[in-house]
Amino acid sequence: MSYLRLFFVLVVLGHTSWVHAQSNRMTELLGCAHKALLPAPDGDRTRDLRTEDEYDYDVEHYQIDVRLSYSQGSISGTVTMDCHSNVEGLESIIVHLRDNMVVNEITMNDVTLDYNHADHEIEIFFDEPLAENEAFSVAIRYRGNPSSPGEDYGMEFTTSRYGDPVIWTQDEPEGSRYWMPCHDVPDDKATVEYRIRIPDNWLVATNGRLIEIIDEADATSTHVWRTDYRTSTYLMAITASEFITFSDWYHYSETDSMEIKYYIYPEQQAAAEEDFSVTDDIIHALASAFQVEYPFLDEKYGMVVYPWGGAMENQTMTSYGQWLVRGDHRYDWINAHELGHQWWGDLVGPMDWREIWLNEGFASYSEALWAEYLEGEEGLRDWVRDFHETYIYGHSPAHAIYDPPPGHLFCAAQYDKGGSVLHMLRWVVGDEAFFDIFPLYAEQNAYESATTEEFKAACEEVTGQDLDWFFDEWIYNYDYPQYTFAWGAESVGDQYRVELQVGQIQPEETVFEMPLEVEITLITGDVHTAVIDVDEAFETAYVYVDAQPVDAELDPNGWVLCTIQDVLLDVGPDDGEISVPQQVTLYQNVPNPFNPKTQIRFFIPETAHTTLQIYSITGQLVKTVYDEELLGGKTYAYTWHGDDEQGNTVSSGTYFYRLTSGDRSETRTMVLLK
Repeated sequence: MSYLRLFFVLVVLGHTSWVHAQSNRMTELLGCAHKALLPAPDGDRTRDLRTEDEYDYDVEHYQIDVRLSYSQGSISGTVTMDCHSNVEGLESIIVHLRDNMVVNEITMNDVTLDYNHADHEIEIFFDEPLAENEAFSVAIRYRGNPSSPGEDYGMEFTTSRYGDPVIWTQDEPEGSRYWMPCHDVPDDKATVEYRIRIPDNWLVATNGRLIEIIDEADATSTHVWRTDYRTSTYLMAITASEFITFSDWYHYSETDSMEIKYYIYPEQQAAAEEDFSVTDDIIHALASAFQVEYPFLDEKYGMVVYPWGGAMENQTMTSYGQWLVRGDHRYDWINAHELGHQWWGDLVGPMDWREIWLNEGFASYSEALWAEYLEGEEGLRDWVRDFHETYIYGHSPAHAIYDPPPGHLFCAAQYDKGGSVLHMLRWVVGDEAFFDIFPLYAEQNAYESATTEEFKAACEEVTGQDLDWFFDEWIYNYDYPQYTFAWGAESVGDQYRVELQVGQIQPEETVFEMPLEVEITLITGDVHTAVIDVDEAFETAYVYVDAQPVDAELDPNGWVLCTIQDVLLDVGPDDGEISVPQQVTLYQNVPNPFNPKTQIRFFIPETAHTTLQIYSITGQLVKTVYDEELLGGKTYAYTWHGDDEQGNTVSSGTYFYRLTSGDRSETRTMVLLK
């Protein structure tokens, strides 16, 4: 699904810019109901790995010829499945369809077949066994009321926020079986032709290209759509209403372009035209980053609004929640997330639901790449920092990314930790190799399904590295490192030797192997950067610098999903003993004096209401940095750019900064020189 398929109804007022949306991403994710927490069909989202019988055949093409009745909340018609046998002597096949739907007849070559419809499956029996690779077609005539209140799957007959009637589907991971008979497993991709009969003043938005609209005699019309790109059933979707449309164009060369088609409620036209104006830029940004062109150029990219709080990356036609359309670009990041899925989820899908992070982690990192496209390295770092915080402080219980437990198929482990893993992979292998992985992975698995091991193989082929260690600890393990960090320095001739101590204190005693960046600030204002390899529970490293160090910071750019506690340097005889500060500690800002910015760091041992405020030499309040409850056991860092509460630049001079946490306070001075 998609990020925000993570959302339910999400009505948030206030901040309007991309930066503001970015800063509130964590809050909104944690404050909204995750689809991951809803009950899955039959109570288990990961149950639906293919059984032995489900491997007996594959579908090549669906023809979905149905009539939709809004007044009756019903669907009726015929689904024809063109298939081939994978085994010798195939006597029957399993097709998925919920039990509340009624099967009228099943035929093959105009001959009626026997079947048994029970436990949400249809077992269809052939008159004669089929040979391996033998092609066959079955036509299933059916009807029913597919709505499934409370389960958030299938086909719904509801109204928009404006009262417009809407028929819509929501299929991931296994909602297609709620409204149509199908082989509902993610790795069985097929082409599709839709023939959807609806009121003649309605429009249909779905996968592929609109071929024609046929006027019928009873104030209805049949909308014929077709996609020639193989599509997973969970990405097949229908949305129908009294939409209006508008278009934009993605220019992928100087002479060629692809239509971007939008289906919206009339009341949202102005807001939609504003919000969706960035879509072509997002496609350009992602195609450039992935070094893979948008995968469905021969058809289109489309977006259709629907009565849900999140969004869903249906192939070539994203369903986009009606509440996300505001006209202020607040949710451009969700647009980027869903577009990322067109590559990772749609072009290359998951082999089964154990691999869902290959969808959601990649789409989440697409958000970060869009932030990088807009705001450079700072935008990227800020976005990834939100990944880290959302996962560390907003996800429980701990579990591996791979093969998530029931109820956690769509949770922060797949989204935020998944995005963080890709960012850490980028750190480990370097930018050039990292971005060369995507085109190879796409080439090897285009329009098919893939596994984590296949992605790892592509990474190893590009980098020439053995990456078992990386995937073992980040994908197949459920923990993350919790580091302690201490440093000290002594003069050695005309240099200083900096001692760096890194400990790992995560409760499961798993030791992570990672290269860690250290930034050492010198009294001259220069910054010395080093990388140390940490693969022990307690590691000591030494770095030589040319001037007196005044500060050192571990992982300053936030490459690694971790927590870091500053501790006192161990200088005692017992190697490996480290001590965590036991009281509120306010560190001297670095650099000091400063121009134009300085970093203020502080440690609080216990969760408490905390304020950090900056005052002028006359005692006038200049800026309140923190005034909220902060989690204990953490070191916080704030970069002050010499501005006041209104963003105005302050004058040169001496300033005080005061920290109060619980019943303890500390004050230090700093000097701004211009």
